[in-house]
Amino acid sequence: MLWVKRIQRQIDGSLLLISDNATYPPMPLALAEHPDIQIIGQVVQVSKDLN
Repeated sequence: MLWVKRIQRQIDGSLLLISDNATYPPMPLALAEHPDIQIIGQVVQVSKDLN
């Protein structure tokens, strides 16, 4: 599965996955429960029609 999310590290070491689309609420992610998670890239530009 592949998601494009903003990542916010929490004080307890977990991550908060945040979507730019407000329809999708932030998803907490405890790394201890999901040790196989990999960050495989970085979005560096977004292009869209502004009309």
